[in-house]
Amino acid sequence: MAFESIGEMMESLARDAVSIAAREYKIDLDYAGGSLQQVESIMGILYERSPQGMFADLAAKPVDGAELERHCKLWGGYIGEVVRKRWGGEWILASYPGWKALVPAVEVNGARLFPMMKVHRRLTQGSDESVWSFYQMLSNKLGVEAKVQ
Repeated sequence: MAFESIGEMMESLARDAVSIAAREYKIDLDYAGGSLQQVESIMGILYERSPQGMFADLAAKPVDGAELERHCKLWGGYIGEVVRKRWGGEWILASYPGWKALVPAVEVNGARLFPMMKVHRRLTQGSDESVWSFYQMLSNKLGVEAKVQ
């Protein structure tokens, strides 16, 4: 499927995440900030699929690299759309600190956020990288006023 913009692609991935959450986890995601608590529970399920964490040792399980990328895109797209819908902003391609490759990022209120990278850290490092805690931190930094759409 061809997309006209990175924003269109990320919106599509977010819609796919909503469908997967309903179908596979029986969770209804509504793009509200509180829904990221449910996304965090999905991240916990994915992480706990193996004793060391599903994606913790990619060298031992190279097949998991593609699966990890898929989850980063899906859930990162959803998280980014929640942020974008709440505070405005737009999807861009930007260089992640320390990387040469461009990745999708959300620019909002002068901040550049990398939700796919947050999902990557959550799935490889565990609950210390909670997406719910990340969202709460954003709420404190960006303010509690929601953008009216």
